[in-house]
Amino acid sequence: MLGKVNPNKKKYYAFFLKTKNNVFITITDIRGRVVVSQSAGSCKITTKKRKNHGIR
Repeated sequence: MLGKVNPNKKKYYAFFLKTKNNVFITITDIRGRVVVSQSAGSCKITTKKRKNHGIR
């Protein structure tokens, strides 16, 4: 036997949604109830974006 089986271990699902300007992550339990929901903006993750003014 490689390891012990824990019958009390809970299972969760992770959902990722990527939009043009943000990334959302939601963790739910087996019944679909939201445990944690975060976005990249709320975690203070920023990127440096270049503005395109149509000039090359």
